[in-house]
Amino acid sequence: MSLPSDADRRTLTDSLVDLYINLDRTYAAASRDVRLTPQQAQLLCVAEHEQPTLGRLAEALGCDKTNITGLVDRAVKRGLVERCNDPQDRRVTRVEMTVEGRRLIARFHQSLQRRLSGIRLGQGLIAADIDAISDQLGTAGDPPSGSPPR
Repeated sequence: MSLPSDADRRTLTDSLVDLYINLDRTYAAASRDVRLTPQQAQLLCVAEHEQPTLGRLAEALGCDKTNITGLVDRAVKRGLVERCNDPQDRRVTRVEMTVEGRRLIARFHQSLQRRLSGIRLGQGLIAADIDAISDQLGTAGDPPSGSPPR
């Protein structure tokens, strides 16, 4: 198997940028459908599968912990999440979804699914391929091996 050419790499990069822009726009529209900001929807998507720490949320959302504090404060004020102490370490604060948060994230998923329902996957492209691409992109933001620490 030959390595991709520079032109192939540019095409892939351009395609991924277009995909990101379109997915981001769709995600934002689905968020607005249920009166969430895209960041609140991201927070709830993480919190529906775990009780993340503020540090874990910052990592998952790709922002600084200081930004997460305000985001969580606003979500608490709306009744979407609650702060709770970690039972293993009382110094650690975790975020837990409320019933209202679960209700809204379910509506968000329905809206997103409705908006994506018209998409037809290309010939031979299946959900497993998308998962594999997503997994690989999940590490693309990591520093290249051998890079000096930040």
